[in-house]
Amino acid sequence: NWGYIYAALPRAAGGGILNANASALASSEATRGGFIRGGAAGLPMADDARMPRTVSDAWVVASAAWDLPAPALVPGSKPHTGVVLLAYDDIVAISLDGVPTPGAWRGNDTDPGSTAALNSLLGSLSDSDARAALSLHADAFDTQLKAELISVGGPRFAAVGELAYRQTLGAHVLVRDRGTGELAHLSRECGSGDDILTMDVIIDSLPFFLHFGTDLLQAQLRPLLKLATNMTRYPWPHAYAPHDMGQYPIADAYDGGSQETMPIEETGNAMVMILAIAQKNGSTAFADKWWGIITRWAGYLVAEGLFPAKQLSSDDFDGPLANSTNLAAKAIIGIGAYGALCHMKPDCDTSVAATYNATARSYAARWQQLAAASDGHLKLCYQCDDDSWGMHYSLWFDQLLGLELFPPTLYVQLKAFCADRTQPWGLPLDPRHNFTIQPWQTWMYSLPGYTLPEFEAAFEPTAKWVDATPDRCPLADWYKTDSPHRVGFEARSMWGGIYSRLFTHKPGFEGYLFS
Repeated sequence: NWGYIYAALPRAAGGGILNANASALASSEATRGGFIRGGAAGLPMADDARMPRTVSDAWVVASAAWDLPAPALVPGSKPHTGVVLLAYDDIVAISLDGVPTPGAWRGNDTDPGSTAALNSLLGSLSDSDARAALSLHADAFDTQLKAELISVGGPRFAAVGELAYRQTLGAHVLVRDRGTGELAHLSRECGSGDDILTMDVIIDSLPFFLHFGTDLLQAQLRPLLKLATNMTRYPWPHAYAPHDMGQYPIADAYDGGSQETMPIEETGNAMVMILAIAQKNGSTAFADKWWGIITRWAGYLVAEGLFPAKQLSSDDFDGPLANSTNLAAKAIIGIGAYGALCHMKPDCDTSVAATYNATARSYAARWQQLAAASDGHLKLCYQCDDDSWGMHYSLWFDQLLGLELFPPTLYVQLKAFCADRTQPWGLPLDPRHNFTIQPWQTWMYSLPGYTLPEFEAAFEPTAKWVDATPDRCPLADWYKTDSPHRVGFEARSMWGGIYSRLFTHKPGFEGYLFS
């Protein structure tokens, strides 16, 4: 939204292949038109300094031109490579708890005129051997990830997963806390209010970040945990977890009480993610620092989780709902997560772990009775009519964490129920609307019992929607199931959640086997 755009070429040594003057930021007519008329010599000799201005005012183009040697123009010749650096420098990326903070790539350099970091990067890329090594490394990563995605979900799933990779990372900004030096990885609710580090957005991309490691996931949770433990300039007076860290680009922690509240939703989300980090790392080291607030949240879920009061959940566009079946399931899993954490933590009383585990199992059995319709399917809420139903996607966390609080027969029932209600472009969230949300839909197909061909068939409406939607925008995670149109929520990190399919169950408290 602010800052500087750079287009840069390395200067050619000894009159090499690069035209050192053949780059410019100027209008489309001056750059494209100039090149058509005169090649590299036709490009402007200087950037167009009439700024700031609107995009539609003499549309600006970042241009670069190379002089290719004659052999490179012969059909069948060896490919010829060069390098151009395109960069966006926002100088100050975020205000983190009142402190202007640059992107992590900049270090502590906030001088608007400084291009030291960019020059260093450009210099390293100018070395052909270093560039070739980087290219090989990137190609190997791409090949491995694509193979992993195909192996668990098929080629169509892999294609969407590759798109989701770019969008999931692109919806974040990485900074370093200028006080502690710790990384903070801040998500932005693009297309839905611009909230920063929304807890129920972080958990939707959990499978993506968990697959690759926990460093960035910890960097997402750490600012929210600091807020909850009053380590920020604003106090947090509630017994439940925060919803977000502010509105982009101001991550000012608690904003005087005006942030959206989702008590059960966000508290359950936090418990799930903290256990997932511990299981991935094989250690509760991250949880240990926040054990006091984690214990407080576990008690809150025990007291409030089985019968959630009328409140918002992640599908806040439908308004508050009491005794939400999906929300209660998340609370129960959060209670079980605390028991599992205590089980892993060397200095935690084993009787405490057993008590929370028993409470979670007792609640899960009661939940099945409260949520069941007369024909046995799960209703949208306890008091809802028998013809109500919902996409009870929170159950996937029971499988992710290996808690096994809910019986296998439940997943068999859900598999058949989802198949019967899938529309041409996906599985509706519930019978009130003809729209769906990603990644929740894919979480349903990541529950036990789906063979590879069955998962491919279940995911096909999603892949088809990505192909066919006429809405020219980044991937929207809220879209219709009876037509190929989006509803909203574009360019968010939620699509990283479809990586749920990469996880394979391992019984017991150890959770999942990770590649």
